[in-house]
Amino acid sequence: GVPTTPTYIILATIVAPALQTMAPGTPIIAIHLFIFYFGVLADDTPPVGLAAYAAAGIAGSDPVRTGWQAFRLDMRTFLLPFMFITAPEMLLINTNFIEASWIFISASIGMYALAASMQGFLFADLKWYERVVLFASAVGLVKPGLITDALGLIGFALIYLLQKRKVKGAVI
Repeated sequence: GVPTTPTYIILATIVAPALQTMAPGTPIIAIHLFIFYFGVLADDTPPVGLAAYAAAGIAGSDPVRTGWQAFRLDMRTFLLPFMFITAPEMLLINTNFIEASWIFISASIGMYALAASMQGFLFADLKWYERVVLFASAVGLVKPGLITDALGLIGFALIYLLQKRKVKGAVI
């Protein structure tokens, strides 16, 4: 567990130049936000996971189980920094309002789909194949492009409607 500022300094000197080489043409601010984001996430997920382990101590729960639960809850969060690299328009770099709005909306739906997939619940318990479709939809929505967005939205809408129908027909 290194504090945030030293983590960023270390990653900026070691990882940022490598990412600039691997992804030429990517705005430097997008690369630095990418590494900063992952540096901060290290405090919440195993094997470092100091925030999760501290929370386990306060809650009186098992630190390892708490760390893995934090990892499952943060899974959707891992996709967002990749959008900084693949769609710097999300950071309002060289874009217009409509394009930035669409990227924000598709990313939000994608992260919602991934969170539902990882938790196994949308409006009701998800079957394994519904989780797979939601996961694939999330990846499609986070990757910029008209075809991937369309496929991701279709997959998400399909599971959304199936889940709504399942809940509507349920007897309480």
